[in-house]
Amino acid sequence: MGAASSSADARKKKDDGYEPPQVRERARLQPAQSSVLTDPDVAAFDPTADKYDYLIVFATERRRRRRRRVEDVEADLEADAAAADDDDGDGETMSWADVELAWFQAIPGEEEKKAAGAALLKRDWEARFGKVDDPRRGEPKAEVLALAREHVVDLLSRRSGLQLKLSLPSDGARRVYCQLRAPISLLERTADARDYKFKFRDEVDPGAAFWRRSSGIDRITGRPIYDEILEEQTLYERDKAAETLDALYKAGRIGPTDMAVFPDSEPTKKHWSRRVHTLERIVDRVPCANPYPAYAPFDDAPKERHLYEEYPSVRGRTLFLPKDRLYLTKVIVDEVFDFGVLREQGLIESFIALHDANYGETPTTDWLQKRWVYFWNAEADRAGAPYLSHYAMLRGRRCPCYLRPWAQPLAEIRSYYGEKVALYFAWLSFYGYYLMLPACFCLAAQLYVSAEGINDEARGIHYDQYAVAAFLVCWSAYYKECWDIESQYCAVQWGTRNFE
Repeated sequence: MGAASSSADARKKKDDGYEPPQVRERARLQPAQSSVLTDPDVAAFDPTADKYDYLIVFATERRRRRRRRVEDVEADLEADAAAADDDDGDGETMSWADVELAWFQAIPGEEEKKAAGAALLKRDWEARFGKVDDPRRGEPKAEVLALAREHVVDLLSRRSGLQLKLSLPSDGARRVYCQLRAPISLLERTADARDYKFKFRDEVDPGAAFWRRSSGIDRITGRPIYDEILEEQTLYERDKAAETLDALYKAGRIGPTDMAVFPDSEPTKKHWSRRVHTLERIVDRVPCANPYPAYAPFDDAPKERHLYEEYPSVRGRTLFLPKDRLYLTKVIVDEVFDFGVLREQGLIESFIALHDANYGETPTTDWLQKRWVYFWNAEADRAGAPYLSHYAMLRGRRCPCYLRPWAQPLAEIRSYYGEKVALYFAWLSFYGYYLMLPACFCLAAQLYVSAEGINDEARGIHYDQYAVAAFLVCWSAYYKECWDIESQYCAVQWGTRNFE
C-alpha cells in the first residue's frame, strides 16, 4: 500500500512538472534555450520593429490652389493673380492673444510655470513675427501652426526625455506626424517615482501546494519533511552566494544586475540567501499554483529587480504590459503639455496611441471578432472564461464549449486596455452568464402557463406571477452577493485593491 501511494505521488509530481531541489540543482546550470523557440507569445513579436507608442498629428493648413480653365492668356493671368491675392490677403489668421491663452491652459502646473512657458513661446513668436505691439493682430495660421509645432517638438525633446520621430513636411502636405516613445529606463524611473504597482513573479511565492511538497516523514517527530521549506531556510556564506550567482549568469540564466551580493542592502546571510533561492526558483521555473498574485510599488534598486514579472513585447522582455507602457508615457507627456487643450484650440489635429498588429500586438479587430462573434472558432485555451475566477482563466486551461458564448479574454483586454475597461467586460460577461438562471426559470414559467391555458388577464390569484416575482427578487440578491465577491477577486488578481 505504501509503495503504491509513493508511486502515485511520484506520477503526480511528474505530471505537474515538479522536480525536487536536488534534481533542479543539477539541471540549473545548463545553457538557457532561447525563449523565441519555446514561448509562442515571444515568437509572435517582431524583434526588428521600430515601435512607437503615441502619434501627434500637426495640421499645416496649406491651401491648394484651384484649377481654372481659361480661354486665353489674359484670363489665365487674372485668375493666377486673384488666387495669389486670396492666399496672401484673405487667409485664416491667429492672434498672439488667442495662442497665449491656449498655451497658458495647456501647460500643467502652477501659475509661475505657466507664465514661464508662455514667455518662452513669446520669445519664439517675436523672433518669427516681430515684436507684439497689438496682441489682437492676426498672423497667418499656417505660420502660427508651424511655430507651435516646432515649439512643441523642441520642448518634448529637451524636457521630457522622450524619443521622437518627425516626418518633415513636403510640398502640398497637409499634415506633419510626430511619433514618440519613452525609453525603458525613463519608464522605470517614472514608475519608481510614482510608486506604480507591478506584479511579482509567481515563483516568488509559488503557493501553498509548492511549499507543502514532502519527501517523507521525520522518524523522530512524525511530521512531514517539507523539502522546499528546508531549501528556503538554507543559508549561504557570502562567497558561496556570489559563486552561485556568477554561475547562473555565465549560464545565461540571470541578468547582470542580479549576479552580485549587495553588502549595503543585504547585510546578513538571510537577506542574500533569500534572494539567491528566489532566483533559483525563477531559473528552475517551478510549478506555481498561487491564485492570488502579489503586487507592490516598483523599486528600481538592483536587488529588487528580480521580484517583478517580465512580459514579451515589441520592445523585448520588459516589466511593462502595453497598458503600463502607454499610461506611463502619457504621464511623462502630460508633465509637459496637455494635448487635449491644444487639440481643442486647433493648434494640433490629434494625439493618439499607436497600435500595429504586424508587430505581434494583441488584441486586434480580427482577434476580438474571433472570440466575440465567431466564438466557436476560438482556441479553447485562449477564449477566456465567463468570469475571472473561473478555472479556464488559468494558463493552459480550456474553456468548455457551452460557456463560449459568455467567455471574455479578460487577461488580454486588461493587459492592453487597462483595468477600467477590463472590469467593464468582466461585469458584462458575469452578468450575461448569471442571466441564464432567470432566463431558464421564466421560460419554464411561460411553458407552464401555455400548457395549462392560464389567462394572465383573468381575475383571481396568479401563482405563476408570484413565483416569477419571488424568484427574481431572490436572484437579484444572489447575483449582487456573487458579483461583490467576483469584483474583489478581480481587485486582488489585478492589483487594484483600495482603488476607486
